[in-house]
Amino acid sequence: MVAIINWNNTGTITPPSGWTEHNMYFPSSGGTMGLYYKVAGGSEPSDYTWSFDAASRVSGAIVTFQGSYAADPREGAYSENEDVFAEATANTVTTTNDCAIVLYLSAYDEPLGDIWTAPSGWSIATANDGSGNCVIGYRYFATAGATGSAAFTCTNGSAAFGNYLWAFIRND
Repeated sequence: MVAIINWNNTGTITPPSGWTEHNMYFPSSGGTMGLYYKVAGGSEPSDYTWSFDAASRVSGAIVTFQGSYAADPREGAYSENEDVFAEATANTVTTTNDCAIVLYLSAYDEPLGDIWTAPSGWSIATANDGSGNCVIGYRYFATAGATGSAAFTCTNGSAAFGNYLWAFIRND
C-alpha cells in the first residue's frame, strides 16, 4: 500500500500504526507532501487516520498493489522535483531489478477540480480533489533500467507543487 498526504502547512504528520514514512517533501511554494508505505496484512481496515500538529487543508490518496512483496518493497530508486506548470513532470529513475512498478505521485495544495491525464504507457490509479489535490499514477517495467521522465497534465492549466517517481519491486 502507498499513500500520499498533501498538507497546506509545515510541521509534524503522524501516520497510522503500521505505516512507514518514505519521504517528506517541502516545496519552496509551501506545504508538505508526505509519502508512506505499508505492507498489507490479511485484514486491513476500510480507512486510516493521519494526525497533524496544526489545522490546515489536507488531502490524500492510498493505492494498493497485489503481489508477493518483501517486508520493505521499495527498490530504492526515486526522484523528486518541483514543477509549477500545467504539465507536471517527474524526473527519470533507474530501476535495478526486473519486474518493478514505478509510481508517479503528485500534489497541489488547492482544490482545483483537475482532471489528470497520464502520459503514454502510464495509468492513473487514483486522483482526488478534496481540500487539496493528489494523484497517483503507475507503470510496470518488466526489465531493469532507466524509466524516462513522466509528464502528467492537468486539464485546467494548474499544476502540482511536487512530482515524484518511486520504484517498487514486484515479484511475479
